[in-house]
Amino acid sequence: MQAELTKAPASEWRTRVMIREMVRASVATMLARLEAPLDEQESCDYIARCEQQKAAVGNALRTRNWPLAAELGASAASFVGLSEETLTSPAMAREILSRVRSLLDIALQVEKDCDEPLSLGRHLLEDVGLAPERKSLLPPM
Repeated sequence: MQAELTKAPASEWRTRVMIREMVRASVATMLARLEAPLDEQESCDYIARCEQQKAAVGNALRTRNWPLAAELGASAASFVGLSEETLTSPAMAREILSRVRSLLDIALQVEKDCDEPLSLGRHLLEDVGLAPERKSLLPPM
């Protein structure tokens, strides 16, 4: 039975868990960055990387460059046993890229304006079943 589950195609449950982990990890990183000592140059570099990645994600959505979704979702996908092939299916790739774009919008606002990531990310957290609270950002066991 366990072997069948690991070989099974992407189920709705695995997809939800993967997306939830992407959102959780991203908002946790934003909060950690906000509470860390400020290094002005590193912050500027981070903003530039986020803006570059956001442009790449937007371009990938427009051009249907689904392999970028596999690259961006790889860490969370390995957590639930989803293959790269699954991540590049159009529906899954659009979901990943759309979430990443939303998370990058929030990350940029947090970094530029010191806004609260739990408040800004409330809708994304609640959408994946997480309360907008610190304890929800703890990594899974």
